[in-house]
Amino acid sequence: MFFFNPYAIPLILVSMFTLTAGIIVLKENFRAHLNRSMFYWCFCISAWTISYAIVFCSSDKNIANIMSRAACTAVVFLFFTGADCLLGFLNPKKFEKCIFSGYLIGMIFSILIFSTDLLLSGTHHYFFGFYGKAGPYYLPTILFLQLFFIYAAFSLFSAIKNKQLQGHKLIQGKYILLGFCIALLGCIDFIPKFGIEIYPFGYIFMIFWALIMSYTILKHQLLNFQIVIKKSLVYSILFAIISIAFITIILLSEKIFQIFVGYKSTLISTFAAIFIAILFLPLKNLIQSFLDKYFFKGSPMEIARQNELLRQKITQTDKLKAISTLTSGVAHEIKNPLTAIKTFAEYLPQKWDDPDFRLKFSRIVNREVDRIDDLVHQLLDFAKPAPLALKETDLQKFINDTLDFLNSKFIKHHIKVVKNLDAESRQLIKLDPNQFRQALLNILLNAIDVMEDGGILTVRTLYNAQSTTSNAKRTAYDAQGAKYDEHSTQYVSITISDTGPGISENDLKHIFDPFFSKKDKGTGLGLSITQEIIKNHGGNIFVESTIGQGTSFVMKLLYS
Repeated sequence: MFFFNPYAIPLILVSMFTLTAGIIVLKENFRAHLNRSMFYWCFCISAWTISYAIVFCSSDKNIANIMSRAACTAVVFLFFTGADCLLGFLNPKKFEKCIFSGYLIGMIFSILIFSTDLLLSGTHHYFFGFYGKAGPYYLPTILFLQLFFIYAAFSLFSAIKNKQLQGHKLIQGKYILLGFCIALLGCIDFIPKFGIEIYPFGYIFMIFWALIMSYTILKHQLLNFQIVIKKSLVYSILFAIISIAFITIILLSEKIFQIFVGYKSTLISTFAAIFIAILFLPLKNLIQSFLDKYFFKGSPMEIARQNELLRQKITQTDKLKAISTLTSGVAHEIKNPLTAIKTFAEYLPQKWDDPDFRLKFSRIVNREVDRIDDLVHQLLDFAKPAPLALKETDLQKFINDTLDFLNSKFIKHHIKVVKNLDAESRQLIKLDPNQFRQALLNILLNAIDVMEDGGILTVRTLYNAQSTTSNAKRTAYDAQGAKYDEHSTQYVSITISDTGPGISENDLKHIFDPFFSKKDKGTGLGLSITQEIIKNHGGNIFVESTIGQGTSFVMKLLYS
């Protein structure tokens, strides 16, 4: 019933490749219309190619006939899902009726394909296997489908030409239009349905489409992918495409040799395979070098070095932001001792002969100067890079001092601060005050950002607590994106909670990933740095969030 047919191998590889790509796109943001329509398109390509792979491998005419009709149905929906991608990219709401009508017409055609011989009327048998046979209404149907697709492509072309798209959207639109116009060349596969014996290689144009879309997604941020581009992903796609081309060339070269020479030659096919295999590695290296130079802008070592420098630079920028906040707090704190010194200095000439006043003046001035000196030293110690320097620290005082630095920001944004500090938090714990202050500031500043119009900030400390929340619906993830278990011993937990909009569960898994940010001007490194600081202290950090209710960051530190 079934047999191994080498002509089916490229189709199977294309089917697996496009289905995987579609799942990745859908998983990234299944709520977005363009992501869903792109998945439908990839699914139809996968269904079309795998159906014909089965047809090629079938020796049963009935099975070949059924699977040819399945492949034809997938092709029909390819036109409508492709139009959905093009129109959905422009404005899914504006073209909603047109898109819906397309899918409805596709369902009608599907019924006709399986229940009548109007579109398909059986199968041909060619050198590569069975293939669908065009029915009496196949040609007008295909022309209608092409016109529907061309209408969608022309709509996007008009938007580009009339400059209705701007910036990244314009560039994305050009690449999408190019990709789908190339995919339309796959219509060459309709020719064998009319009795002309040529191998249907239209799937090759789907590979070119995949290349263009991959480039647009990774280079021009199509589909709003919020991931750090990994070269291994691009190279994997490249390897898959070259492998498909490799197998296809061998099969076609063998057939060409058979046509011109008049007989099959296993020896020649073997030599052809060896020759192409020899060219495979240099070709792969050449394309990889091209990608490194023009796509990634550098060799692997250069890119790694640039990424490290970029990370250091952004880390320093993040620290400077914290220093700026500290400086603002220090300036506010210095005002109080300066006011006291100024007041006593104004009365000093009048009360110079009063020994009690001079003694009191000397004691207060010395105390306030020491206070200013301590504040300045804190700022200087925080600003300069240094390895972890653990000190016995009064945790409660440390938290209160850090909150005091941000008091002006809390007032400005109408944020109420609620402190629920465990009585035991007065005991000393080993911390690096400067680095740990940066970790706290990163979280506190994030809380302020999400509560611009006011809210409640709660800071809580607990010693050896089993749970930080009683809300069973809250979902918690640790810094590795995994759900966590709170059971532990000999630890102190510091919980910072806000009443902001909350974080979606999908984003929650990536909250500690470097460069992951939903802010327009965010670097995406603040929480990554915070996580690193907590880990260096031998602890861990978790995040809990409920949409519409707020977010809590829980830092757990072991103590002896």
